[in-house]
Amino acid sequence: MSRQEVVGKGGDLMALVLGAERCGRLIDAAPEVDGLPESRALGPLLRTG
Repeated sequence: MSRQEVVGKGGDLMALVLGAERCGRLIDAAPEVDGLPESRALGPLLRTG
């Protein structure tokens, strides 16, 4: 399965819980996760807003 297919299927599932807009923001921010210095930096990505 390609990355694009995984993102699409995962996004469909997450959107049911998070809502489409929040899910989209989280998917867009996901590549930045690899560069985070510690797990506490995930907070801003997960907060509602």
